Amino acid sequence: MEKILFLINPLAGRRAGTTLKGRIRSELNAGVDLSRYEIQFTESDALPQVRGALCGYDTVVVAGGDGTISQAVREIVGCTPRPKIGIIPVGTGNDLAGSLGLVNIYRSCGLRALLDIILRGKTTPLDIVVMNDGLCFTNYFGIGADAKISNDFNRLRTQTGFQRICSSRLGKALYGLLGLKNARYRIPAAIELDYLDTHTIRRTVTLPPGMCGLVVSNARTYAGGVVLSARAGMNDGLFEVTVFKNMRQRIMMLFAMLARAPLSSVCPGIVQFQTGALHLHLHGNTFYQLDGEFFDGRAAAEKSLQFSIAAAADVIVP
Repeated sequence: MEKILFLINPLAGRRAGTTLKGRIRSELNAGVDLSRYEIQFTESDALPQVRGALCGYDTVVVAGGDGTISQAVREIVGCTPRPKIGIIPVGTGNDLAGSLGLVNIYRSCGLRALLDIILRGKTTPLDIVVMNDGLCFTNYFGIGADAKISNDFNRLRTQTGFQRICSSRLGKALYGLLGLKNARYRIPAAIELDYLDTHTIRRTVTLPPGMCGLVVSNARTYAGGVVLSARAGMNDGLFEVTVFKNMRQRIMMLFAMLARAPLSSVCPGIVQFQTGALHLHLHGNTFYQLDGEFFDGRAAAEKSLQFSIAAAADVIVP
């Protein structure tokens, strides 16, 4: 008998998760032989409670955005064997689900079609990036302007007066206002990048102070749908590093999204490379973000960061 756990974030994507539990149960009761499955539900704030317990399931389905998925993956990576990962994309940011083609199915065909895909259980391997031999992520790690915006937004949504705004349609507008507020933010320190290129030749690059941002990414899309690199693959043992020197290059992400083209093709001067091993050393403090979430104030504590592909997890795809 297959055991399936649904992790539902009730605050994700304009509080879409608040009604999702009932909808999932209704769909399963209408079209699935429940005797074949043991299905349990939990809420997003139960992640600390299920820590270490995810290993008991064949499939863990995460209903939420990139941040919720990232939290679950950190637990799943430690399981032997690892359960398959299913995704119901109801977050504000759904870059991983979008990269896998799940967002379009959910929007065009609905929850029933997505549950059918999850129960069918077809998977593809997904590279998991580890930072400093401990913290895993699936999508992206960023420092600089995007991290400053993300940190400001995440701090606001923990405050009582802003919780409903951040979880409503006004959330994206607020995010946009924070983007304007932080448009002039620059990384105040130099950054040293030491990495192995795709031919395993060691390269060293020093970025001067004043860079707009740096993104280490594994998913095909970033910031709600921007394809950073045409070479991006999610199970090739490599991740992409993109350096934004100035605000013009960040603005070009909008043109890339509108043109449905990789950023590397509409902004040819941008610094970008692939690697499977990166050592980043920062000569000062700045803001960090991990899959669009808080980085727990580690900007001041962590100056030397090492990234590598830790493992692969099986994620359910159409």
